Amino acid sequence: MKKSSEIRANARFDLYQNMGALFKLYGVSLLLTVLISFVLQLLVNALSLQEGSLLEELISSLSAFLVAWLLAPYTIGANRQLLEMEQGGTPSYQKAWAWFRQGAWNRNASSLVFIIQAWALALTLASKLFDLFLWPLVFSEPFSSNLLFQDLSIANVLSLPTLASSLVASRGSLLLGLLLQLAVAILVQLVLLLFLFAPYLQAADPLRPPKECLRAGIALAKEHFWPLVGMFLVLNIQMVVFLLVVLIPCLLLAFLPVLGVFLYLAAGIAAVLFCRAYLDLSYLYFLLARLEEKEQPLTLSDLG
Repeated sequence: MKKSSEIRANARFDLYQNMGALFKLYGVSLLLTVLISFVLQLLVNALSLQEGSLLEELISSLSAFLVAWLLAPYTIGANRQLLEMEQGGTPSYQKAWAWFRQGAWNRNASSLVFIIQAWALALTLASKLFDLFLWPLVFSEPFSSNLLFQDLSIANVLSLPTLASSLVASRGSLLLGLLLQLAVAILVQLVLLLFLFAPYLQAADPLRPPKECLRAGIALAKEHFWPLVGMFLVLNIQMVVFLLVVLIPCLLLAFLPVLGVFLYLAAGIAAVLFCRAYLDLSYLYFLLARLEEKEQPLTLSDLG
């Protein structure tokens, strides 16, 4: 079995070899996401919704759902470019963009992403319902992060016994609730991992029925679930450390006259594009390695 570290090393090597093309590929995706999200946010702001309300949370979640669905053809097309790159090709954002013009590919990609995002939306709303309804029922007070910071006042911090007794006596339920929130968030992420491979299977064969890709992808994820969870944890830790190492020093650029803010913004965008490409390549190579172990290599259909 190919080790996770070896898979990640292969992903980094190919990323460095094709960094320019991959940055263009994901840069177009980022630009489209920002533009669509900006337009949708203007529409949401026009509704003048109460911040933190259930309706506001629902509209925000629906907006994220809509963005992902509208960009589905490009997203699956980008996955196809990663598959072709693994076989020696060069990723091209023009080829990914072409998926918008192919009727059958477009419909299948949109259908697959619609199903996945519907699950993500349902899980997200379920976690929000916990915050808005179950929390007050269980802990007899609405959820607010300010409750914790009230105990971390200067007076309490200067007196550790006072701080400890305050947290245990008056905020024990809050700490328990925060742990439950963390558990809910982890559970949501674990469920969403089951859908990770389906987009790559759809990209390999654009005319394959989306539900078939979904079933096959979920079956593969279940079969290798705990190694996949390990990969997920390691990658996210790496990304957090990478962003801290890169962006904190780059924050100093923001204090430079005239061009400082633009340089900081450029560094931030480059870091986001690097992380996105690295994550997608790592998960793809994990899938390909597991399929090779089963002697079922992923073959790409002829797009003609």
